[in-house]
Amino acid sequence: MVMMKNHPLLSLALVMLVVLLYSSSTSAQSPAPSPSSAPTDIIRILKKAGGFTTLIRLLTTTQVSTQINAQLLNSNNGLTVFAPNDNAFQSLKPGFLNSLNDQQKNELIQFHVLPTFVSISNFDTLSNPVRTQAGDDPDRLALNVTSSGNQVNMTTGVVNATVGGSVYSDHQLAIYQVDKVLLPRDFFVPKPPPPAPAPAKAKASSGKKSDEGPASAADNDSAANAISCKLQNAMWALSLAIATLRRRRRKEEGEEGKEGGEEGEEEEEEEEEEEEEEEEEEEEEEEEEEEEEEEEEEEEEEEEEEEEEEEEEEEEEEEEEEEEEEEEEEEEKKEKKKKKKTKKKTTLF
Repeated sequence: MVMMKNHPLLSLALVMLVVLLYSSSTSAQSPAPSPSSAPTDIIRILKKAGGFTTLIRLLTTTQVSTQINAQLLNSNNGLTVFAPNDNAFQSLKPGFLNSLNDQQKNELIQFHVLPTFVSISNFDTLSNPVRTQAGDDPDRLALNVTSSGNQVNMTTGVVNATVGGSVYSDHQLAIYQVDKVLLPRDFFVPKPPPPAPAPAKAKASSGKKSDEGPASAADNDSAANAISCKLQNAMWALSLAIATLRRRRRKEEGEEGKEGGEEGEEEEEEEEEEEEEEEEEEEEEEEEEEEEEEEEEEEEEEEEEEEEEEEEEEEEEEEEEEEEEEEEEEEEKKEKKKKKKTKKKTTLF
C-alpha cells in the first residue's frame, strides 16, 4: 500500500488491470481453477531434474524463465523447450558464452523454445524450418527437425543435435534434453552493411546534425536492439503481473476469510521448505557420489597394489625355480664326475 501511495501511476495501472481482468472473466463465465494448483515453474522443474546449472543461469539472467512462466499462464498453445545439459555447454569453445552480449544471450535461449507444445510422437508433423521464439528468419534463425521412430534430430546449419529424452511433460509444457547447444547461424553470418545515411532536408536540420555529429548505423542498431530487448522483457514482466493478479483473485474467491489466507501462506511456506529439502537432498547425493568415486579410486589403487605384489611373488617363484634347476644341474654334473672317477678306478684295478 505504501508503494502504491508513492506511485499513483502504478496504482492507476493496477486498478485498470483489475477492471480488465474482472470484465474478461465475467464475460467468459468459465469456472476458476482450483486455488491449490501451483503454476508451472520451469526453473523449479530443471533444478529437480538436475544437470542444467548453466541453462538455469541463462534463463534467469535473460528473464526468459519469467516469460515462459507467463506464457504458460496466459496461452493455451503450450511451449516446447530444448534443454542442453551442462555437458553440452562445456563442449562449447572456451569463452563463447562470455563473448555474447545480453541481446545475443536472449536470442540464444529463445532459439531453444518453440511457441507450441509438441509431444515426442508429433515431431514428424512439424514443417521445416521450425519457427522458434527467437524469430522466423529462414537464413539466420533456421531450425530443421527430423524424426525417425523415437529418435529426433535437429540442425541449425551450424550444429547437429539429438534429443536425448524427455525431462518433463504435462500436455502444456514439454522439455526435452539435447546433447548440443543449438547455435543459430545469426551468430556466424556477417551482418548486412548499414544503409547509406539520408541527405539532409533543410539547412537548419543539417546544421544541427553537423553540430551533434553523425551517429553510426551500428550504434543506432545496437541502441534499437537494446530498447527492443528491454521492451520485450517489460512486456513479459507485465504479463506475468497480470497472470499473478488473476491467480490471486481466483484464490481469494475460493478461500473463505482469514483461515483460507493463512492456509495459502502455509502452503507456500511448505512449498519453499520442500524446495529447500530437495536442494539439500541433491547436495547430499552429490556428496555421496563424490565419496563413492573416492572409494572406487581407493579400491582401484588397492587392486593395482595387489596385482603388483602378485607379479613380484610370481617373479620370486620363477627365480626360485631357476635356482632349483641350476642346483639340480650342478648336482647332476657332480654325480657324472663321480661316476667318471669310479670308472677310472675300476679300469686301473
